[in-house]
Amino acid sequence: ARPASAGERGHHVRQRAAGSRPDLYSPWLIVTINFISLTFFFSSAGFLSTAAPMFGGTVWGLGPEAIGLAMASGTAIRLFTSLGGAAISDRYGRRFVLVPALLILGLGALSFNLVSSYPLYVMAIAFSGLGRLGNSVPIILLADILPPGKVARFIGLNRFIGDFGFIAGPLLVGWLIDVSGYGAVTMAVAGFLWLAALLAITVVREPSRQPAPSQPSDIPAA
Repeated sequence: ARPASAGERGHHVRQRAAGSRPDLYSPWLIVTINFISLTFFFSSAGFLSTAAPMFGGTVWGLGPEAIGLAMASGTAIRLFTSLGGAAISDRYGRRFVLVPALLILGLGALSFNLVSSYPLYVMAIAFSGLGRLGNSVPIILLADILPPGKVARFIGLNRFIGDFGFIAGPLLVGWLIDVSGYGAVTMAVAGFLWLAALLAITVVREPSRQPAPSQPSDIPAA
């Protein structure tokens, strides 16, 4: 076999130093990423799609048109932030997007306790929409770190866990509203999201975003 050139050896060393998939993959990291996906889906279906419109109708007596307009504002912001979040994470890193997104969603849930008018209600929903910046990041992070041969099955598992949160969220949030009211729901959802943010800070690792030094060439200079 042909011996590896100096350039090839240097390229492989830089790959290992930056963090290759086998270096980053671990069961605890997979569990953490799946939990983060669960919180995104849970908060989306349980709070933004269930508690927020119920809050507008039962607490403020808003009609369908007013609630629909407020929800549309959040959806419009979510559309742009979801698209932008992936691009920003490509440039600055996954956690750079993931942690602020989870913190914003938690603050968005708590902001409903300060709503005292319809404009503030719209602002609370719109602000929560900013947190959807991190929607696609867990899947991207899995693709970053999973070794070949495990990508499809673990991404499928992640989607299953996310869908479970999408189903369980409205059930659990609705039950908690009946038992303890909206204040308890906002604190529970915020705590759930901020726990995910803490895990993202302490557990999640990702490949380095630092550009590799230029690769030495084996072609002699002219």
